[in-house]
Amino acid sequence: MQLYIGLINSLSIAWSAFQALNAYIVASNYCYIHTNSLSHLLFPNPLYLSNFLVSLLFSSALRFSYIAMVMMGLERLMVTLKSKIRSLKMKKPYDKIEKSESMRIEIRSRKAQKLIQKTLKIADSPKTKAIVF
Repeated sequence: MQLYIGLINSLSIAWSAFQALNAYIVASNYCYIHTNSLSHLLFPNPLYLSNFLVSLLFSSALRFSYIAMVMMGLERLMVTLKSKIRSLKMKKPYDKIEKSESMRIEIRSRKAQKLIQKTLKIADSPKTKAIVF
């Protein structure tokens, strides 16, 4: 059980670090694009700058979609692990009760009585028609 709790804690720490890294990537990409868009005076051809920005934004979008996909996978993994650990905590040991011969006879007689009652109920119902050969 301690192993599972340690695994959950380490995954939670990794998840927090991953989110912090993602925020840093977003902030650094924003600053990079912002400084490049402000420095358009340095480039003689504005079309070159716009193509560069479009390719940079497209690659950033792909990277962000991949990061989002990985984050969703990690979320699902965390939910699965937490539910499995919860189910392990809830399980109680099951002791099988040995049946004595008298208990077996009692169970058989109850089943027989239920079957007889069910048969009589069906036979006595008005929907049942008995055909005599």
